[in-house]
Amino acid sequence: MHEIDLDNWNRYKQYKWFSTFRDSTYGLNIELDVTDLVKYVKDNDKSFFASFLYVLMKGLNSREEMRIRYVNGKVVMY
Repeated sequence: MHEIDLDNWNRYKQYKWFSTFRDSTYGLNIELDVTDLVKYVKDNDKSFFASFLYVLMKGLNSREEMRIRYVNGKVVMY
């Protein structure tokens, strides 16, 4: 985890705009084909939920934008 230098951050304008919102969270809806994952979990006697959660988190954490948090009044990257 490291603190982001807001003065030199290329996403500073977006941060300032969203920081004015009372609740600056967001949602996302997507269509996702999980056919291969269903086959994998059935063939390997695994939990679909645990496997899907792992794949989802692995994908989200591969994007820097999804690892940014607001902690103790500071913007940080995990």
